This record gives sequence, structure tokens and C-alpha cells, in this order.
Amino acid sequence: MKNIIFILCFCLNSFAINSQSYFKTTYEEAKKDFLSRGLTLQDETKDKGHPATTFLGKTTYKNFDGNDYEMNYLYLPAQEEKSLVIIQSGTHGIEGHTGSGVQNFIIDYLQIKKPKQTSFLFIHGVNQFGFANNRRVNFNNVDLNRNFHFEKSEFKSENPGYDQVNHFLNPADKLEINFFSKLFFHFDSVKLIIKHSKDTLKRAILKGQYNTPKGIYFGGDDYQPEFFALNDIWDKFVPSYKKVLFIDIHTGYGEKNKLHLLANSSKSKDAEELKNIFKPRQIDFGDDKEFYQVKGDITSYFHQKYSKDKHIYALAFEYGTLDSQKLLGSIDSLYRMIAENKGFNNGYNKDSDKKDMQTLFSDMFYPKDFTWRDKVLDQTKVELDSILTYFENN
Repeated sequence: MKNIIFILCFCLNSFAINSQSYFKTTYEEAKKDFLSRGLTLQDETKDKGHPATTFLGKTTYKNFDGNDYEMNYLYLPAQEEKSLVIIQSGTHGIEGHTGSGVQNFIIDYLQIKKPKQTSFLFIHGVNQFGFANNRRVNFNNVDLNRNFHFEKSEFKSENPGYDQVNHFLNPADKLEINFFSKLFFHFDSVKLIIKHSKDTLKRAILKGQYNTPKGIYFGGDDYQPEFFALNDIWDKFVPSYKKVLFIDIHTGYGEKNKLHLLANSSKSKDAEELKNIFKPRQIDFGDDKEFYQVKGDITSYFHQKYSKDKHIYALAFEYGTLDSQKLLGSIDSLYRMIAENKGFNNGYNKDSDKKDMQTLFSDMFYPKDFTWRDKVLDQTKVELDSILTYFENN
């Protein structure tokens, strides 16, 4: 018996040690890793002589470039199927690199934990175009986390605060990266902060906008193909459950090496229970005075869609990279967002500028730092244990 306990403890601890095997370089490698795990688990179910309840599937959709794209998903049902945890990645394409690694880690970890009444649904690479091309947005330059509305009239929404600084956020010249261009950007940023305040600018910019199609944080002028593909997957599984925890994986915002738990409203009917799931961890709500709310975000849409006759707990896992909660970190983050969009739409002054931009953008959302990646999985494991403890005992 002691040997069995020792081996089990060793297996649980080894996840943090071998974390690098979960992080891949390209979308295709990440997708292959995800599908391989799904196929293995599906085959194992069949080999045991039971119905193949483990299900690996995909939803295919045609994007505006005329090409077919796909959204892959893996459903791992529990014996009792009492509660459902949905974990999706790649809403912001380039962030899917980290999200995919986190999902594959959790899939493996669940084979040890073997929950009895908590089912899991993994949705991989929501924004396939952005994931494959290392962009945050989809083919139409749409930030999908600003595209999920119940009323189409929301696509006509105005954002006066964004409009006031549009010229700064979306310059028309080619991208040039050097010491002086960065210095001037920081200088101009400080001037805007003095004029409008940091919090006012942050709320105006991150809220989303619907008037500048080539601008950053563009929410689209209509629903995107990914909107319909996601709804199709959710509708296959959510109706069967009374309790659903929805997690959208993101990277970039917040303190470096720290996992932040983000939800849009503290006033929803399930907000207090959401806090209980993750106690003692703090959840940052968008309607807190020190934070910001997003318009058209997926977690709010998901909660509103299904919460009428269910308990829906929806939030984002955000793995911080650049200390963007601090002044210099927030300016640096904004610089990288503007530079990537500017280079993509306006071109580059020289080839080295494109290479430098790609490095800056990748480091913001998918750092190569092994220590950072180790901490991503270490913290994920802690939160997953909290989730399983709650749903397996309630």
C-alpha cells in the first residue's frame, strides 16, 4: 500500500517537472498533440469494451478568405455526468500556444485524478487563423472577445473614449522599431495619461470598438464564423448539465508569472458561488473600480445564454507576462499591440522591423522563458485541484 501511495505522489509531482513537453512551437504541432491525446483516450474506452463515450470531434466552418477552418474539441464524460467544466483556448489566436499546453496538461492530469461526477469539454484553437499566423485577431482583424453579443445592434456601439485617441492607437505610417520610436511612444503615452488618466484610457481602449475595422480591439461589424462554430459545440453538451464552469484561457494581462482569475460582473446570480469554487484565490471582476469591463466578451455571453435554468460559473484564466498592471508594463503592452497591428496593416520600414515585432509580440503572449511556462502549469494544477474538490463534493 505504501508503494502505491509513493508512486501516485510521484506521478502527481512530476507534472511540474516535465512541463516543457506540453508547449509546442506551431499551431499544427499543438493541434497534433491535442488530437493524439484525444484519439488515445477514445481508443482506450473502446478497448475496455464500454461504449465510446469519450468523444473527439470538430466543427468545420468557412472563413471569409474562402478557406475551411476547424475547431477541435474533446469530451471526457464522468461516470455520473453531474457537472461540466469547459476549458477553451485560442480565442485570441496567438494565446492558443499557451492555452493548448494547459489543456493537454489538464487532460493528462485528469487521467490520474479520475473525477467521478465532473465531466470535461476541451475546445482547442477557437481562432485557428490567429493561432496559425501568430495574430491575436481572426482573418477579419476581429477580436473575438469583443464579438459575442445577443443583439446585433451592439455592433453599432460607439466608444467615444477610444475615438479620442484613435490617431494614437492606429497610426497610418509604416512600422519602424528603434530606440527613438519607442522613446517617443512612451513620451506620447505619458502625455495622454496626464490628460485623460491611466484608468480612463485603459477602460476606453480595452472595452472594444466597432468603428475602425483595421484598428486594435475591433469587435467586428457582424457575428464571425467562430461565433457560430462555438455556439454549435456548446449546444451539443451544455443542455445536459445543471452546473457548468466555463474557462476561457488567455495570456498577456497582469503580473508576470501569476495566474489571474477574471470575470466581467460581480452582480451575476452565480458570482458568489464562483468565488467559493476558487477560495482563497481572488477573482478580479470587471465592474470593480480598479478594473475594466469588456463589451462583447465570451464569458458574459456564455453566462447570459445558459444561466436561466442552470448554474453557470464563467471566467477567464489570464497568465500574466509583462507586469501590465504597472504603468511601464501597461505602456509596453500597448506598444506591442499597436506595433503588431501597424506592421500588419501598413507594412514595415525594413525586414528587421518585422522580425523584431514578431519577437516582441510572441514574448507578450507566449514567452519562451521555461520558468514562466513551469509556473503556468504549477498554478493551473492548483486551480484544477480546487475545481475538482468543489465539483466532486457538491
